Amino acid sequence: MNDEALRLDGVLVVRGGCPVLEVPSLVIPAGTRTAVTGPIGSGKTTLLLAAAGLIDLAAGSVSLWDRPYHSGRAPGALYLRRRLAFVAQEPCLFAASVTDNLLMGLRYRGVGKDEGRKRSAAWLERLGLSGLADRRATRLSGGERRLVALARALVLEPDLLLLDEPTAHLDRDTALQVEGLLGGALPGTTTLLVATHDWAQAERLAVRVLCMESGRIL
Repeated sequence: MNDEALRLDGVLVVRGGCPVLEVPSLVIPAGTRTAVTGPIGSGKTTLLLAAAGLIDLAAGSVSLWDRPYHSGRAPGALYLRRRLAFVAQEPCLFAASVTDNLLMGLRYRGVGKDEGRKRSAAWLERLGLSGLADRRATRLSGGERRLVALARALVLEPDLLLLDEPTAHLDRDTALQVEGLLGGALPGTTTLLVATHDWAQAERLAVRVLCMESGRIL
């Protein structure tokens, strides 16, 4: 049996006095691919934020690799947070070059400059972004920003990758390219949890598909 990469126990998130996420129990085994699907407002993004340790919990706890990670106020424990990467549906990039955006996360993880540049160049090439390496990230289109944010996560080679609508703002061909990349380029040890409103995409990207409605997993 696979070890647990992620566990949510009794997780409750409240906004404006109303529950927006209620997860009695959810376990994601290490090295597996799981998709969460459901309509807009069903709680998919909130689930990912809770898993990433980026949102306050009114109750419950989140564990990563059988270690306590997050309960109560965000963020989760730094030593575990460095093992995951989260790509938001509307990613925020630094006001720097595309390459520098990728290098910043690597620096925080102690990766040297030469190795960081090598890894950054490789992922930019895989995503067709080499021509934008020196472009200021704030001058990119919505689709380009999306791809840069994905590259910034992938270059970290995270043990847990959390993706919120990974092909939002991308044209069909680029979306299929990204799906192919996620299907073939991720190490087998990487655990993937992806939120998407597209059921067909969920089935293409994941082995296990969960449905959400009104903040609950059905």
